[in-house]
Parts: sequence; structure tokens; C-alpha cells
Amino acid sequence: MYKISIFILIAINFMLTGCGISMQPKGDGMQDKTNPVLALCETSNLLKLREKSMMRFTFNVQLPDKTVSRRWMWNIKRNIVSLDGTQVNTDDKRFVNDKYWLLFPLMAHYDREHTSVSVNPKSQSPISNETCIEITVKYVDGGGYTPNDIYKLYCNDDMRIFENFNKT
Repeated sequence: MYKISIFILIAINFMLTGCGISMQPKGDGMQDKTNPVLALCETSNLLKLREKSMMRFTFNVQLPDKTVSRRWMWNIKRNIVSLDGTQVNTDDKRFVNDKYWLLFPLMAHYDREHTSVSVNPKSQSPISNETCIEITVKYVDGGGYTPNDIYKLYCNDDMRIFENFNKT
């Protein structure tokens, strides 16, 4: 089983502040304890993404032998994408992958009929070893970006994602 650990802190911060979405949680973050993925979307205002015109984010991946970093600028209204200042197609596989990770809570919310979600309120993150809330999203019946994947999101008490992990 190949494992990838991904930091999306910078990406989430750039995405949310760069396009005017508030990082401040609404209420206690886990208002809807029965739907933690929706709580993540609501905390980050991802459900209002279509109202935004521009998004900037940095994607960082920590692989066993290297770290990959890509800076994106996405004109949502005009559907134009730039990678490190150079325009690329919106179907560029790097953009498709990085955008999926960036918007993962929203993707998981849309895919909710093909997922199983569990919450561990007292977990330890795999990279920083911080005590956190772990939300596990398992795709079932061949659903998901990579069918049957398992995604683990590590959140602070205010439901801000600071690490995630993918098992294929």
C-alpha cells in the first residue's frame, strides 16, 4: 500500500484568504456532529466557492524522498489557471489533483452517497504528532477521485484542517 502525506495548511490559508473566504469558524466548528464533512465545508465557507472570482493557493506534498510545491492562480469565473505564473489548461493533471485536495471537504460532501465517514475526536496527526480531531472519509463501491481511497483529515478543535493523509 503506497502512502502519501500532504500538508495543505498553506494551500488552505491562501485559498481562503486569497479569495476572501473567512478562516474564522462559525460557532464551535462541530455544530453538526452527525455530518463532520459538512461542518468542514461550512467552517471554510466552501459552499460559497462559486461566488468567488479568483483563488490563489500553494500545494505542498511531502513524499518519502522529496517535497513538491506548486503555486496556483485560478480565475474561477473565466476558468483560467496559472501555475507559477504560466498559464496551463484546466485539465492539467497537476491542477486537477491539487484542486481536488484543496477542495476535498467539498468533494467529499458532494460524494456523500459514495462515502463512509468516521470521527476520532482524540487522535494524533501523523506528521506533526499534534492531538487533533481525525475525520476519515472512505470511498465505497468504486466511488471517489481514486476509487475506494481512504482520506484522513486532521483538524484543530475549530475544524481547521492542518494535515491530511491518503491511503490507496
